[in-house]
Amino acid sequence: MSVRSSQQEGEEEASEKLHLLKQMNMEDEQQLLNARDSKSPGSYSCLRFTVVVLTLVLIVATSAIVGLAVGLGVSVAANGRISHRTSSSSSSSSIISSSASPPHTSTVLPSPSPSPSPTPTNTVCMTESCVTLAALVLDNMDRSIDPCEDFYNFS
Repeated sequence: MSVRSSQQEGEEEASEKLHLLKQMNMEDEQQLLNARDSKSPGSYSCLRFTVVVLTLVLIVATSAIVGLAVGLGVSVAANGRISHRTSSSSSSSSIISSSASPPHTSTVLPSPSPSPSPTPTNTVCMTESCVTLAALVLDNMDRSIDPCEDFYNFS
C-alpha cells in the first residue's frame, strides 16, 4: 500500500506541476498580449518612414560615390593625355641647369633635329589573287548609286 500511495503522491505532484506550468504559460501569453496592445499603430508607420528615409539616403550616397569615382577616372584619363602631350613637346627643347653654377645661370642646349621619317611608299599588290579580287569588286559595283548616300548598295 505504501508503494501505491507514493505512486499516487508522485502523480499528484506531477499534475500539480503541470497545472502550475499551464498557469505560468497563460500569464506569459497575457503579458505578451498586453504588451502588443500597448503599442500604438503610429509606431509602425514611424518605423516604415525611417526605413524609407534610410533607404533613400543610402541610394543617394551610393550614387554620389559612383559619380565621384567616374569623375575621378575621367579626370585622371584627361590629365594623363595632357601630361603625355606636354612631355612630348618639352622633349623638343632641353633646358639643363647646374646646381654648382650661380643661382640664375642656366644653359640651353638645342635639341637634335628629328630625323626625317621615310615617306611611305605606295605598294601595289600585283599578284594574281589581288588583281582578280579588284576586278571582282569593280564588276559588282553599281555606278548608278551615289556612294555617299548608300554605300552598301554601291559596292
